[in-house]
Amino acid sequence: MRKITAVLGLFCLILSFSCKKDGLDPITPVQQTTSTGTISTDTTIIAAGSSVPNGASTGTKTTTGPTTGGSATTKTSTPTGAVSATSGSATVKATTPASGGTTGTTPTTPPTTTTPPPATTATPTMMTGIYADGVHDDTQALQKYLNVGDVTLAPGKTYNVTGLRVTYDFDLNGSTIHMTRTSGTGISLVTNGATVTNGSVTGIWSSSALGNPNGVQGMAIYADNVSISNVTVSSFPSYGIVVVGAHNNPSVTNCTITSNGYIGFYFDAETANTSGGVFSNNLVDQSMLPAATISESGAAIRGSSSNGITTSNWTITGNTFKMPVKPTNWSAEGIEVRYMTNSVISNNTFIAGSIGCSVVRSSGITVSANQFSGSDAEALEFADCKLCSTKSNVITSAFNIGILLDGSGGSSDITLNSDVISGTGSDCIEAYKGCLNVTVTNCTLTAAKSGKAINLMATSGVKIQNSVFIGNSVASMAVMLDTCPGNFSMTGGSVTNFKSCVITIYSNQSGLVTNNVIMSGVTVSGVPTALAKVVGNGASVGSNVVVSL
Repeated sequence: MRKITAVLGLFCLILSFSCKKDGLDPITPVQQTTSTGTISTDTTIIAAGSSVPNGASTGTKTTTGPTTGGSATTKTSTPTGAVSATSGSATVKATTPASGGTTGTTPTTPPTTTTPPPATTATPTMMTGIYADGVHDDTQALQKYLNVGDVTLAPGKTYNVTGLRVTYDFDLNGSTIHMTRTSGTGISLVTNGATVTNGSVTGIWSSSALGNPNGVQGMAIYADNVSISNVTVSSFPSYGIVVVGAHNNPSVTNCTITSNGYIGFYFDAETANTSGGVFSNNLVDQSMLPAATISESGAAIRGSSSNGITTSNWTITGNTFKMPVKPTNWSAEGIEVRYMTNSVISNNTFIAGSIGCSVVRSSGITVSANQFSGSDAEALEFADCKLCSTKSNVITSAFNIGILLDGSGGSSDITLNSDVISGTGSDCIEAYKGCLNVTVTNCTLTAAKSGKAINLMATSGVKIQNSVFIGNSVASMAVMLDTCPGNFSMTGGSVTNFKSCVITIYSNQSGLVTNNVIMSGVTVSGVPTALAKVVGNGASVGSNVVVSL
């Protein structure tokens, strides 16, 4: 760990503070160099006349002799002037030769990097100049400690701030960071590997007001391998947590992201392919926002639609997404992922919203063991996707469709496996125009009153295997082929208690021949007929249609 034990003593940090929402550049530390074979030690130098926080110290010094044939060095760390866009000071490391050692060097031009210098530590004891009373501003006093090392706050306090930059590890220790500004960011994590844990970050926005994507945001990630855990982020008009730019391996776990006006969690790769990301065991709750005015998703993770950039290898698991019931704006989904590849969405709970989970222009996505209820348009959507699959999802209610396969060009090579769908207002599964090569295996589908279990529209290459269709004597049919070329098979499984038939072939498209429709090995009961044909306007049914009870 990057820590130097804190004891009472003298401490000085010269602070220069300003705030800026966007374009935050990571703090660039001064590099240090030593001769080959040296042994390094750290000393923190304190300016004369300065004071230390209660419980903070100047650090420790350990001088170690040279190894055989080597030399010893002593490194000193002195706080210097402001180097960040927001505030504070950085640690400057200067290398000086120890007795008998080789001359060290001090670079004059800092390199561009997102790796901070070794950290000091500020302890949980209340620190000098910090009120922590929820009334006075603590920005500058906190920032000077955050600039140079790990910080652990006193427990259960409230710290009013106008924006903080985190370069090391920041343990809120059960306390609250309260953002008082109406622009900027509450906490910005600006260096690779920075962390924030264990507390709350709050704003001053109310859910009765309109959201604003350009308003103040709770937390922003500006680097790779950044972690936010066990943090509650609430009451911001724009984003709760946002990843700014194309950064790899962000991790947001065990957080509560609630009552934020635009999007709870947002990632957009924008300019470069990214790999890795964890969003797990979080509660994203936007259900208190008015259904008439909410405009975006609880969470959105996207590559870029403008240049084909993708983000890959995400794990999205164990979360709960709560949205308003029947929102006016169809963008108010539980989660939307776009241009994502080779990722897993599993063991989540989706409640209400326009769509529970929307997967768009993505490939290699596995959606499994999720629970869906109360979605308006559909519970789960694959739009313009390929090579995606589901397994063991449970949909207990939806005002319209259970699973929708669609898109401007349709989705292809989609496998639905062992999903259980009931309580829909319309079709359990619907495949829209242009979908190709869809497999439905071992699913249990309970169709709605006067509805269909599976509705295929201008779709080809569908295989249904060993699935159970339940009509409860109120649903119309198990499967409808609507303006489809055919190439359909249904094998194994069972169909019970539908009012009309097992399969309907419908077409009114001149010249379209629906052919190669096969049903075999299906147990049918409580259904008056196996096949109904409704064709006209020059459409026809081909000779290889084998469907019988």
